[in-house]
Amino acid sequence: MAVSNKKIQDIVDDWISKQNPPPTTQQITAKTVAVTKQQADIELSGKGNTSSDDGAIAKAIKASADTDQYASVNSNTSIEKFAELYTQAKKEGGNPIEKFFSGLQGVASNQGETYAKEQVYMLRQINQEMGLTGQFSKDFRDSLNDTIPELQKLGLGVTDVVESTKEMVENSGKFAFISSDSQVKAAQIATAFGMTMKELAGSYKSFEDVGIGAVGAAEAIGDAGKESLELGLQSQTTIKGLQDNVDKLNQFGFQKGIRGLEEMVRKSTEFRMSVDSVFQVADKVFSPEGALEMAANLQVVGGAMGALNNPLEMMYMATNNVEGLQDAIFKSTESLATFNNETGRFEVVGVNLRKAKDMADATGISLSELTKGAIAGNERMQAMNDMSGIDVPEETKRFLTNISQMKDGEMTIAIENPELQKKLGQSEFKVSEMTDTVAQELMKYQKEFKAMSPEDIVRQQANAVQNLMKDVNYILGIMRIQGAETGDAAVKALFGMDSKDMGTMLSNQGDKGSDFAGAFIKDKMEGVRAILDQANESANKIKESQQEQNKSMESQSNTTQAQTITIKSGDSAMGAYQRQLQSNPQYWADLMKSDPRGYTT
Repeated sequence: MAVSNKKIQDIVDDWISKQNPPPTTQQITAKTVAVTKQQADIELSGKGNTSSDDGAIAKAIKASADTDQYASVNSNTSIEKFAELYTQAKKEGGNPIEKFFSGLQGVASNQGETYAKEQVYMLRQINQEMGLTGQFSKDFRDSLNDTIPELQKLGLGVTDVVESTKEMVENSGKFAFISSDSQVKAAQIATAFGMTMKELAGSYKSFEDVGIGAVGAAEAIGDAGKESLELGLQSQTTIKGLQDNVDKLNQFGFQKGIRGLEEMVRKSTEFRMSVDSVFQVADKVFSPEGALEMAANLQVVGGAMGALNNPLEMMYMATNNVEGLQDAIFKSTESLATFNNETGRFEVVGVNLRKAKDMADATGISLSELTKGAIAGNERMQAMNDMSGIDVPEETKRFLTNISQMKDGEMTIAIENPELQKKLGQSEFKVSEMTDTVAQELMKYQKEFKAMSPEDIVRQQANAVQNLMKDVNYILGIMRIQGAETGDAAVKALFGMDSKDMGTMLSNQGDKGSDFAGAFIKDKMEGVRAILDQANESANKIKESQQEQNKSMESQSNTTQAQTITIKSGDSAMGAYQRQLQSNPQYWADLMKSDPRGYTT
């Protein structure tokens, strides 16, 4: 039996906390090696030695001593190793699922060495680089360890969470850490919307300056990204706009706070007019003198429409409702653009161009910004007018407007899905000719976006093999952190059977392997629900699968001894197997019997 890594860490941490001045990196490394050897001697003297245990201990000691404490650590199984296990399982014949799990057992046997590398790297970065020490450091490193398996499901690891934490501490100057659950949620948000954890953490300081903590900042960024996706806008553009302008919450009055700023950034994308232009106007009308001057100048050139004709209302908006000021500016530009039948597009020309130049001088907004906003506003108005009789919610009309573009004088939506093209009989639709049927079909895209969590979005960004690799790394991470037994013993503890029996059970189900796996988990594991949600399986289908399972078990009982399934619901490592087979039963059931090229899409 291997030495407990956690016990070694506890002893070393206790020693570090008693040293004054704090020990150097070399001293910590030497102490770690000495304690590891000491514990190994105690273990061997009490329980006898085996060559495999001795080898594992030696690897852990060597890993601790040799690890470059400045270098990043990547503990995820590589695509090369995954492909090697896959190929070997296919070559060996017999039951391929059994062979794959047996191969995974060999990878898992090296987790003690990997764990040692992770801990040395983490100790260096947190104690020496960040200046944390004592029990606080130990508790924090324990918390980070808890996040690593979940991060590996996202294709991340210990380096990512350590670097993001360093970024947060360096920017704020405080050891104000966030919980392991919040770290995982932040990682999901960052990965889903094209950021690194470090980049996300880098924006926390700006949010803190306006009274929003790290957890609230991550949630606000996640909400901004997801709601933009639901409206047919690029999430990254909205998120960057939010991060760049969050300081404006301290400079102007927002009726809806951070949510109001998010919406302003989205509208700036829709109307192609920078949100900075609105803040320039707000700054001008903040004082009575500035508001009176702008209103007077706009009245002279004929641009004082709506709220822009009232200096008192403009002053109020700058201090209480800057979102409303943005809407007023968009409204004032509508009359600048006219439709050219010959070119088939909206233009700002002639006298309107002179008017736009005078309005630009009066407001401080560039002529380019004003004309872009005028054209975008008229295009959007045309699309919304064309959909006035369509029976869908207003937010869906906004979504459809955002995915349309001007073509031959009409706002047009292109249909990319071949099946949908065949169903609707066209590859593109003019918004003016759209029917309720077409709108309802396109609304399904929006509904799909709404149903997705950040983790779902991350899984959509990878192909089947990459997601399976993340699942495997998640399982290995759980084993590594807990020091749990690996390989076939873990499989047997979870399912009540070894990998050979489990492989036989799944393979014997033929094409219904995934249905059977789902029913098996639902029937045998407490607290597991909605096993086949991803495949939209109904309760009746699950029931049929359970009946097939019973028939199969009855058939097998004539030749094999019945199995007793024992589940320990409190074991996190076992729960890892449970959740991963639950999340992707069809991948695990079909992986070895399909054409390998089918897993690259």
